[in-house]
Amino acid sequence: MNFKTTLVLLILLAAACGAYYYTRDKPSTYDLVQTEKIEKINEGQKPLHDQEIQPEFIARIEIQQAGKRLLFEKQDHEWFQIEPLRVALQTWPVNNLVEDILSLRYHEKFIANEDGMPTLEDVQLSPKPVASIRLYQVDALDRPVVALSLGRATTINSTHSTNDGGLMYVRHTDAQDKQVYVVSGKIMAELVSRGEDGWRQMLMKTPSVSSLQSITLGLGFAHDAQVHVTKSQENKTSWQFGGAMKGRVSEKAIASFIDHLDGLKVVSFVDNQPERYGTYGLGSASHEILLDWGDKKIAVTLGAATDLLRDAFFVGWRVDEQPMTVVSVSKEDFEKLNVNPERWRDPYLTSADIDQIKHITLTSNDRAHHYDLTRTTDEWHFSDKSIGYAPDRESVTVVLAALKSAQAVSFIDLHAVSANPFATLTLNNDEILTFHHQTQTADNQVDKNTTTNNTTNATKANKAPSETQANVIVTRSGDAVSRVVPYESIKPLLTSPASLRDRTILDLEASAVNRFYIHQAGKTEPLLFEQQVNETASTANGQPWANQWQLAGATSYERTALNELLGVLLPLRAESWLDDNHVIGPSRTEVVIDAIDGSQGFLTIDSQTGAAIVEGFSGVFKLSDRTFEAIHAEFQDRTVLAIATGDIEQLTIRQLAGPMTFEPDKRAANGLTLISPAGAAGDINGERFTAILKLIERLRVTRYVDDLGDIELDDSRRVDIDVTTANGSQRHLSFWPTAPTNPGFDRDSQRWFLLSDAMMNTLEMPLLESE
Repeated sequence: MNFKTTLVLLILLAAACGAYYYTRDKPSTYDLVQTEKIEKINEGQKPLHDQEIQPEFIARIEIQQAGKRLLFEKQDHEWFQIEPLRVALQTWPVNNLVEDILSLRYHEKFIANEDGMPTLEDVQLSPKPVASIRLYQVDALDRPVVALSLGRATTINSTHSTNDGGLMYVRHTDAQDKQVYVVSGKIMAELVSRGEDGWRQMLMKTPSVSSLQSITLGLGFAHDAQVHVTKSQENKTSWQFGGAMKGRVSEKAIASFIDHLDGLKVVSFVDNQPERYGTYGLGSASHEILLDWGDKKIAVTLGAATDLLRDAFFVGWRVDEQPMTVVSVSKEDFEKLNVNPERWRDPYLTSADIDQIKHITLTSNDRAHHYDLTRTTDEWHFSDKSIGYAPDRESVTVVLAALKSAQAVSFIDLHAVSANPFATLTLNNDEILTFHHQTQTADNQVDKNTTTNNTTNATKANKAPSETQANVIVTRSGDAVSRVVPYESIKPLLTSPASLRDRTILDLEASAVNRFYIHQAGKTEPLLFEQQVNETASTANGQPWANQWQLAGATSYERTALNELLGVLLPLRAESWLDDNHVIGPSRTEVVIDAIDGSQGFLTIDSQTGAAIVEGFSGVFKLSDRTFEAIHAEFQDRTVLAIATGDIEQLTIRQLAGPMTFEPDKRAANGLTLISPAGAAGDINGERFTAILKLIERLRVTRYVDDLGDIELDDSRRVDIDVTTANGSQRHLSFWPTAPTNPGFDRDSQRWFLLSDAMMNTLEMPLLESE
């Protein structure tokens, strides 16, 4: 290459560089950034706004788009659309929109219609921009801090990243100049994709059920009239039907309905033009649900299916006096809105809290079931002072629990109920429940979808229900329908003073007792327990602390059995009351309790039936199974043998095959080896031998007995165990595996005892494999 050629090339390169530096900040084509390198377009971006504005201070947004105006306002950190309708908005996308607007940065800028630049009309920023946005701060809702006009997208959108919506033209709406900026098209993409309804909260919102005052159901929900559901003036938490339906409403039903309504998922927003409501089956208010919170009213109207598949339905939603918004919801949600007011009825007998009940009176035609109870402070009393005993607190609690828990399985028309109840229950002298025999059929039921047993009961009206009767009918004063209630659930209510009698027989605590003895049926000697006093410890009043029981004549006893007895005996309570003429049988157990104050309690128990009497106490009662078993438990130490295998000097086991004697052998796995097989053929079964050794180490009886009565013993099947320990002591025991009750005999102490099935089965296992 010669010098002239090189010089020409250098001149051309300098000219090109000069042209670049002259034009790099001055776009010169209609499509603007088409002349720039795409990879350079994001370099050197600058903030669009002159001042930094914090997003949390923005309280109003005005959007103009496609000839429509939307006005958003923030209230208590939540966004709402207040024009053209007031609706709740999704908070996060609105916050994102605000942040995106305030953080805008421009790629390039130019003055419209100058030096060959496009006009405002060319980029659709005038006379009407594609969209406009104004942001207002909390303290200045009358003038915007940001006012932007949004124009069309640039022509390089097809090659620029689509993650932010490409690029678009914008300008400050209130600016005096014609400066145009090229910014991210993300905001316009968001406005276009969401449209007018895309900002709305897709879950409907309602105030809390606690502030709800009334619900009105349209004609389409009732048989012949509108249904009014209002809170009781006397009890703000109690709901009542108004009009012909008259009666209590289930608080759970109201709460469940509001819970479903608050959070109702909108599939799509459909319309808000009144002239088109009929198109969606919403032209009539017959299926309108009007909810009144006092300061806010919401009307929900159920419409037609959105298509022939009936997978979705139209629902109208109106807040206060605003036009109704038509939305679509799923079939499942629609069915939850399509309420049956009959199923809103409160199934329970009373709405009163247990603590509010101060007076209960039951009367019956046959006088077999009657009582009159009054509560003062926390104690219940019989109103009839001539009754010589107090009501039992637990028994009254059972009555109150039944009153609160019993509920209807269905409802029945009042005209189908017999005029003569067999019993009447009055609460607090103002709420009256009458009990009737069920003679109605399913045709009388108000709610045909609720099933119940409607077999006819032919019992006369003045008789109490039979034990086998499935249901009774309960009518409450002030209700338009009666409740069909299972008899078993209200049975505790139909009782008498005798059944409610205080069941505490001996109101003594263990710390108030010196001693007590038990003479169990079938035993020769009674058991005497005495409480020992710890002289080194004292109570708050300086008295010695009694903290240890001992069984007379024994160094040990079954402490768990004694603890169980103390838990049910002190204090002693009856399970139920028996007829005063009940006779205690000849097989008896006697218990005598000596209290510290010198008083005594004499308890006699029929060991066959569990019936019992206490000397000086009027009435025959039945002990609970737990109390009966605790009194007849084995209190003596039930461990017959407590010998470690290592302490055995010699062990002889006599079974059908004859005696087998074992002595210690350190080489054997179990520490013992057979030294006298007595000529028996076969090998010792190691697992069985080990099981018997474990049983010998801690042989425990289920019960000691004085004799076996008429039980015959087969000595040919007897199993003997003789043990000699290293210190020379010996124990000799015999067992009869085939005899009833699994008897055993301690030949040293001459005592009979009974074993569990598991222990006797272990002793019976033959040790020789040949057996």
